[in-house]
This record gives sequence, structure tokens and C-alpha cells, in this order.
Amino acid sequence: MAQLSRGNVSRVDPVYGNKTFVYTASDYFGGSPLEQLPLCHQPDIGSGTLGLTLHPDFGTAGNNFIYFIYSYNQGTISVPETKFKIRRLTWDASLQAVTGDSDIVMNLANGYDHLGGRLLIPITLHRILLT
Repeated sequence: MAQLSRGNVSRVDPVYGNKTFVYTASDYFGGSPLEQLPLCHQPDIGSGTLGLTLHPDFGTAGNNFIYFIYSYNQGTISVPETKFKIRRLTWDASLQAVTGDSDIVMNLANGYDHLGGRLLIPITLHRILLT
């Protein structure tokens, strides 16, 4: 499960509903007031953890990957530039933990309107689709 903010990924026990944080993106960035659109009601730039999906063959050797999309700062503190990226996490079932991560798509455009970030990896395509 991806948290809606702060770049967190959790594992939820389907029987008892207990939630355990398994990963937090250290470079998560929730946007900055410096990025507000100077028109109309000055909306904030989009940010957050937008989506998460598992590899289609998750659970088989070599395919224990979790993919998620979240916001990060491509700029600096004084000149922020909030963008989105897709990060791949490696899951170790015996440890019940994330054991590695890598950025696979960076510098995804951002905006001020309603944002969505569903991720899908169809079994037949083995490509990441983002809506």
C-alpha cells in the first residue's frame, strides 16, 4: 500500500489490518509554496505518492519488485522544481523487507490540476503503463 503522502510504502496484514512501514523514500518532496501558480487562487504544485504496483510475476525468483511513483525536488531549496519519479524496490520475502531500490524513470512532468498516478505492468507487455 502506498501512503498518499510522504513517500511511504506499507505492508498491510489482510487478516488483522495491521500496517507496517517497509520503505520511505528519503528524497520525497511535498512541493513548496514557491511553486504556487501566480494566477487565480494560487494553487499548490502537485505532490505526493500517487501509485504503486507489483511486478506481474511477483513471488517468483528474480521478480520480487514493487514499483511506485512519488514527488521529489529536481531543483534546489531556493528554486524548487517538483517532479515525479518511478522507483523500483526489491522485496525479500524471507526477510519481509525491502532490500534495495533504484530509480527507473525520473523527471516526470507535474502540474496544478488533479493528478493521478496509477501504475500497471500488463503480463503480456512487461512495460510500465502510467495513467
